[in-house]
Amino acid sequence: VKSTEWAIVTTLGNITSLDSQCKYIDRGAGLFPKWPYPIQKIEKFDKRNRCFSGSIGKLEETLTNDKKNVIIGIFIVYRIVDPVQFFKSVINIQNAEDQLNSFMRTSKNAVIGRYRFDQIVNTDSSKVKLSEIEKEICKEIESSAEKIGIEVGVAGINSIQLPEKIAEKVFNRMITE
Repeated sequence: VKSTEWAIVTTLGNITSLDSQCKYIDRGAGLFPKWPYPIQKIEKFDKRNRCFSGSIGKLEETLTNDKKNVIIGIFIVYRIVDPVQFFKSVINIQNAEDQLNSFMRTSKNAVIGRYRFDQIVNTDSSKVKLSEIEKEICKEIESSAEKIGIEVGVAGINSIQLPEKIAEKVFNRMITE
């Protein structure tokens, strides 16, 4: 086991790396004996932070509070903090990222829907509320992700685009201002 990994030991399908109170026993890095494959199996998970920008719905139109469409891409930085809960709920990284993708999409749509278009895109930087939006998205994703043993450290917006029909109107308005 590497120092950057969690290791879950299962014996005949049951998690055996737990103490009497069903808490995970972190034995640290090193070489440990185990029974051959059919009897014992080791599942390893990375302890380090991972950056994830989603897959399905990565860049999709989202409706603002004033019923205007904007295309926003977000990312999160997460890490596994409870390997037992993680293993019981999602089993592997691929399933976890599928769940996170769903959480990201839901929270992005909910949070963006609470803000007006001019609070997202504006020539006056004092009216833009992107940092508040990022914090709200992070909070919403965090509350869902903790149920699967994941801690979300950061959520951020990595791209803002306008649909073509709206982009022309915005640029004309910016020119007049």
